[in-house]
Amino acid sequence: MKYLFLFTILFSFGKMTAQETTLAATATQLRAAVGEFEKIRNQKTTTGKAKAAQKIANIYGREGLSAKAIEYYQIALQNIESEEEALQITLLNSLSKAFAEEQEMDSVLHYHQLLLQIFQKNKNHEKELERLQEIAKVQERQLYFSKAIITYQSIIELAQTKNDISEMVVAQNNLGYLYNHLKDFSSAIKKFRLAEELDATYPSMNKLTLYTNLAIAHLNNEQVPEALEYLSLAKKAAKNNPLQIAQVAHLTARVYLQEKDFYNAQQYNNEAILIARRLADADVLSQTYATAASIHQGLYEYEDALSFYERHLNIRDSLLLEEKLREQSLLQMQFLLEKTEKEMRLLLVNESMSELTIQQLELERNNLQLASDKYELEAAQQEASLSILQKEKAIREAAFQNKELAALQAQQQLRLTQQQLEAEQKDRNIADLKQRESLQELQLQQQAAVEKERLQEIELLNQQQAISDLELTQQATFRKAAYITGLLMSLLLLLVIASYLFSRRTNRRLAAQKAEIEKSRIETEMEKAKSDALLLNILPSETAKELKETGLATPRQYDQVSVLFTDFVNFTNFAENISAEDLIEELNACFIAFDEIIEAHGLEKIKTIGDAYMCAGGIPVANESNALDAVRAGLAMQKFIQLRGEKQAAANLPFCKMRLGIHTGPVIAGVVGKKKFAYDIWGDTVNLASRMESSGETGQVNISEATYDLVKEKYTCEFRGELAAKNKGKVGMYFVRP
Repeated sequence: MKYLFLFTILFSFGKMTAQETTLAATATQLRAAVGEFEKIRNQKTTTGKAKAAQKIANIYGREGLSAKAIEYYQIALQNIESEEEALQITLLNSLSKAFAEEQEMDSVLHYHQLLLQIFQKNKNHEKELERLQEIAKVQERQLYFSKAIITYQSIIELAQTKNDISEMVVAQNNLGYLYNHLKDFSSAIKKFRLAEELDATYPSMNKLTLYTNLAIAHLNNEQVPEALEYLSLAKKAAKNNPLQIAQVAHLTARVYLQEKDFYNAQQYNNEAILIARRLADADVLSQTYATAASIHQGLYEYEDALSFYERHLNIRDSLLLEEKLREQSLLQMQFLLEKTEKEMRLLLVNESMSELTIQQLELERNNLQLASDKYELEAAQQEASLSILQKEKAIREAAFQNKELAALQAQQQLRLTQQQLEAEQKDRNIADLKQRESLQELQLQQQAAVEKERLQEIELLNQQQAISDLELTQQATFRKAAYITGLLMSLLLLLVIASYLFSRRTNRRLAAQKAEIEKSRIETEMEKAKSDALLLNILPSETAKELKETGLATPRQYDQVSVLFTDFVNFTNFAENISAEDLIEELNACFIAFDEIIEAHGLEKIKTIGDAYMCAGGIPVANESNALDAVRAGLAMQKFIQLRGEKQAAANLPFCKMRLGIHTGPVIAGVVGKKKFAYDIWGDTVNLASRMESSGETGQVNISEATYDLVKEKYTCEFRGELAAKNKGKVGMYFVRP
């Protein structure tokens, strides 16, 4: 049975790739380890079981299957003897690493603390120091910054007793990192400089890391010249490492971009791009392309900005695809190894059944030999009594009955085992089908997303076509009016010349012609008024006026604009349960109400995207009250949705709830292109406002810390935590209480 199984496995890998060859080798190792574990799991000795379980766990851990590795490491930990401290330490280390890969940081912290207790008991200060560092790292990952600070202070005290300057340098640097996260930038700078002073006397730390940390801390403390100086030192510290030079150059470009020094930002970013291209480093190249897009956008070079942003997206999508492929490969590895483990256990069960059958046959042979001996004894003792022969016959019959019963039990056990194997095979088939179904659903979702983007592009093209048609209509109307006016002036001149001869008749004709001219003038003005009204529905009045007068609309920079986003929750499910006409009617009713609310509060509507609504305060005419205006409008919108939901619920009709987010900051607003105009706004403020909406809750007005600072005197707000924002660090969020 064993040889048939191995032959089948080898045959199935007849045409292997390099990855499949590795999988086969791993599967072979796992089969051997599981076989060893199963053979000794029922023995009294625990050390052998612990080491066998550890071997299986190491195989799973090496292949990145941390959950399965944890299962066997814990079995090994339960079976070690109290005096086997070295093995205990090894297993605790392995468990902490496996739980870290599973992102279960509380368990990681637990096992590090168990190790710390062992080293403290043994007074092993070096290992104790090492474990305190690991505990501090876990506390950092859990965002327990205050606890991490206490741990690093303990590290410094222990390092001082050992006079270990290198450990003190690292601890001071990490303390600076923590204070930087707590936004205590002055304390962070002090800690980094203390680390720099200690390192000057006993060089032990990477200068690149230290100078980069100092640069970031100064930048966060709004000390830009100092930040740039340390970045220059960091670049020198990178020496001959091109990748590190590229990373420092890119960080320098981001600093200049933040200061709107687009020239220097472009110089440093171009240097980073050239190095990243030479190294073919996709991650750094993606970041530099995104920065290049922001620089060109700041220079109003929108075509170049769009080109770089598309390159950034292409690389990012490629990296995401590679990550998905790695995850899929890991799932395949997990499936193969679990299958191998089950098959090995099945093989061992079959071997046990075979050994049991051999033992039964041996027992029968012994019984038959015993019966043969008895027959020979009976032949030698023919004079024995009949009663003794009858008793022996009864004994033989009982023995045969016992053998038949044992054989029947063995057959039943074999049938039960086969049924279990068939059930496991069905479970594996079902798992395969579910995995294929999940992949198909993912492909359908991707196709749906692409289709949605195409529909949005078509809608934008239709809007642009409408504006172009409107311009052509205005031009045609103007030419028509000019032609009619010139013709009428000619007729008037002729009538004046002929008035000497036909005064009465001419006067009547002149009166009729004047009436016709007045009618044509009124119609022309009405058409012009309609065109102007349609243009004002698309663009703000100031922008429309500038566009009509000059044919261009210059983009403008606004320092304080409040951007408001709304989005209906579970809108897809809502749309599936009502007709298309009812869906459009519901959206139209809500968006008309939103238009009236923002008009009443002095906000400007930007656009709608599907079921999302976007508006802003402080544009196109700047004002200081836009934050309060946006909050008042947001509360009114949520109130409208709440009342409408209650009305729909009373009528037993479906309804939607809504999230709403606001952020205040600088934006660029204007019209781009030569025709089919659309008024829009750009900048990080728009992205962060969208994040406020997506991070909010239904029925609430979720505002950023910047908006909160402008409205806190008028509204009571509830702090609800911080949001990690790209290039912004941690941004506080608040719920506005009406």
